[in-house]
Amino acid sequence: MGQRGLESGRVVMNRNPVDLHNEAQHVVDDLRARAAEKNVLLEIDVPEGLVASADADRLQQVLYNLVENAIKYGRNDGRVRIGARLLEGQSKVEVRVEDEVVVLGLLPLGLLHAARQL
Repeated sequence: MGQRGLESGRVVMNRNPVDLHNEAQHVVDDLRARAAEKNVLLEIDVPEGLVASADADRLQQVLYNLVENAIKYGRNDGRVRIGARLLEGQSKVEVRVEDEVVVLGLLPLGLLHAARQL
């Protein structure tokens, strides 16, 4: 997000269909070396083909920051999981980042709307 967006309090969301499994995989791939330094296992618990209407850049930024913090502040030999699921009976998706004890981030349900599940 640019400085202008921060100062104005307005953030423009560029929503498009986003494959949540692929976004999670990109974050895991980007942080794999950092996780290995602390012997942290990175896991993905996102159904393949789960698609949501979201801003891919913002989603990846949030996931990256949450996973990076879990690695940095978590214990050695730990585990960090990115998870997502379609909420039953709703057209919304829950996305979360967890370590072995605490859910570190839960994206607001209004942020992501399920486009479809393949």
